[in-house]
Amino acid sequence: MNTFNTQFENCDQFADYIIDSILDHGDKVTAEFNKLTNLDIPKGTSLTEWLLVNPQTGDSFKKFGTVKSFLYDIYEFTKSPLFKYFDQARKAYYWNSMDPYRAAKRNIIEHIHELNSDLAEIPAEDQSWYTEKYTKMYLEWLSAKGRTASSMVTGPAKFPTERNRKALNSEHNKYQDFQVWREKTKTAILRKLERNKPEDQKRDEKWLEIKKHIIGQSAVIVGIDNGTEPYHRALFVNSLVGKIETAAKNGEHELVEKSLSLIEELNNNQKKPIITSRHKVWKLREKAFDIAQQKENPKDQETYDIEGGQIIVNYADDRIQIKHVEKPAKEVIDLLKKNAFKWSGFNKCWQRKITLNTKYSIKVMFGIAIK
Repeated sequence: MNTFNTQFENCDQFADYIIDSILDHGDKVTAEFNKLTNLDIPKGTSLTEWLLVNPQTGDSFKKFGTVKSFLYDIYEFTKSPLFKYFDQARKAYYWNSMDPYRAAKRNIIEHIHELNSDLAEIPAEDQSWYTEKYTKMYLEWLSAKGRTASSMVTGPAKFPTERNRKALNSEHNKYQDFQVWREKTKTAILRKLERNKPEDQKRDEKWLEIKKHIIGQSAVIVGIDNGTEPYHRALFVNSLVGKIETAAKNGEHELVEKSLSLIEELNNNQKKPIITSRHKVWKLREKAFDIAQQKENPKDQETYDIEGGQIIVNYADDRIQIKHVEKPAKEVIDLLKKNAFKWSGFNKCWQRKITLNTKYSIKVMFGIAIK
């Protein structure tokens, strides 16, 4: 493990140390430089000349193109917890790459970028455990990859084709599990973050999103009316109205009011209105207000007992929910899925929007008539 970077407070200190103490004459590559940076540049090579032939992709080097900027990028990589596992990566490619060193370097860089990108998306309090789990799954995948081989590398004589096929399948499954975990975990973290946001912040963010959408769609519609855009007008009107309809169905009457006021303002600046006064969108004010009132004064929940659980008509959430004391049999789960019920991990139940079709499905499945 290379721990030398921990003594530096910033990339300037790191770069100055490398130039002054590790490189010969501030530019010539040494064995110690390669060891510390996991690079494989011929000793005695001018780093300046090597970079001219081998331009790097780091942000600092792309901007400045100097040795020092190259060292800035290396410093950022050395801070990653994955950097110390370069040797494991090299060994993982030993039997399946003609150049395991180069393959390992590319792999480490790609996954450092990936991990850094993930960490930029999630809150600080979740970054430590996420990094530990990411590193663990990455190393498990490297271990599986190390059991694979290529006949191009080992030679075709007595190559264990069937054993290698199984090893390749195992390696593929490990990587799939790794990437599925990443996406599911990030989604769960972001959902939790969204749920925990203050309501005022949620409303402000939603309004900025729909405002941007309305202005963007309106600009295209005006372009269509002026003959500068070749699209079908009705498609963009429907797209514009769609988000407002969704807000109305959710009872977000303040958002609907702001949206319609913005459209009125935009209409006043055009010879031809973006949305005419006859359009159904103007009726959404009343609809949104009524739904909001229903949510503020919901009906009492209705509960029906079934074998092993309950059916709950949850008017506040506008859902019919089916809860079981214990996980039901596969046949029951299949029946629920067939009838369009979906599992809610948040509410710990199978649920579906309250509609006449949902009530009919309940009657067919359980013989219970919901009014």
